[in-house]
Amino acid sequence: MAALKIKSRFRSAVRFVSEQNHIDLFPARHYLRGYTVAAMRTDLSSGLNVALLAFPQGMAYALIAGLPIQYGIISFIAASIIASLFGSSRFNSYGPSNATAVLILSTFLGLQMPEAMAVVALPALVLLTGIFLVIGGYLRVARVVQYVSKTVITGYITGAALLIIANQIKNVLGFEIPQASSFYGVVSGTIGQIPSTHFPSLILALITAAIYFVLTRRFRTLPNVAITLVVMALISSLMSHLGYPVETLSAVTLAGWAPASFPTDFDLWNQLLLPSLALAFLITLESCSIGKSLAARAGDRLNTNQEIFGLGLGNIASAFSGGMAASASLTRSSLNCNSKAASPFSNFYAGLIVLALFIVLGNFIGYIPKPALAVLVISIGLTLINRHNIRVVSRSTRSDAIVFFTTLFVGLVFALDTAIYIGTILSIALFLRKV
Repeated sequence: MAALKIKSRFRSAVRFVSEQNHIDLFPARHYLRGYTVAAMRTDLSSGLNVALLAFPQGMAYALIAGLPIQYGIISFIAASIIASLFGSSRFNSYGPSNATAVLILSTFLGLQMPEAMAVVALPALVLLTGIFLVIGGYLRVARVVQYVSKTVITGYITGAALLIIANQIKNVLGFEIPQASSFYGVVSGTIGQIPSTHFPSLILALITAAIYFVLTRRFRTLPNVAITLVVMALISSLMSHLGYPVETLSAVTLAGWAPASFPTDFDLWNQLLLPSLALAFLITLESCSIGKSLAARAGDRLNTNQEIFGLGLGNIASAFSGGMAASASLTRSSLNCNSKAASPFSNFYAGLIVLALFIVLGNFIGYIPKPALAVLVISIGLTLINRHNIRVVSRSTRSDAIVFFTTLFVGLVFALDTAIYIGTILSIALFLRKV
């Protein structure tokens, strides 16, 4: 009887935080009320499931953003631990996402920054994003988000997916292309370099695609991304031994980690203001959409402003830790939900588990072939092109079709942050016109 009372008190505490309209400066204290061993066991199991997906996924998202792979892993660790203490949701899983990664890539390509300069500017971009999110949480901007059509996200994600796929072809074929800030520029540069194709890289990429396809069709419950990378690391080592070397990722260790240093160039901070605002707005749209959808499915509510506040602090922590921008991820959040997470502490445990994996497995990352990871990134990009959603938004109403195709066109021809601004303004304008 006492155990039932404790369990009921814990559920009430979780529901209390979710249903509040104000910002709680430390909501985790409510979750600790009646936190049972059974709830901890469930959260640990959920955290382990998410961590096994998040570790290779973090590397993939860093590759999408054009950054060293440790930036994605560190982002997940910092955001999961901090945002879980200050957020409100037991559904959302925090860390890098497709949408944020490709916007980071587009930002630095638009500013014509090579990777070395992007690494210097990244902490400032992520810090500004976190500050905007914290301010947005206090100002309750989630109320404004409801007036923005989901068509904007559909158009952005479709354009981002095409850019992800186009930008990884060079890694599959084993060559470099001139820096380009748009989908058209990336495709043009890739076509021009096709005669330089490195055939061992292409062969290894094709083997990766075949193995991953079989695993995802036959063994869907297994951590197929991690299994594929391990198998391809062995095959790559064999190819190298036979005289057909393929480029691999750089090994990372905790010993080589250092806190981020922020640029002192005021003009650079000024250049990053608008992209960071676009990034904060995208994170708000993405996280609220995912969290509300999963919460509604479970019959719960989501305190969206608390989520934005928690993600803001998570991004600030990621900036100081040397990570990339963090948001909610649909794949990780769905896994977290399906694993029956009892509280936001499941994210806290997932962050600690990924930290342990980072310490133990960092040296082994150096054996992973870059073409193999690029194939997995392309597969992620392909899953983002939702033909059903595109069909619905293009045929439902004229306003939705206009917003979708405008956002997609701007995203393919210009920078993706510009697409977000144009799509949002157009969406709100058409909504006001209807009203």
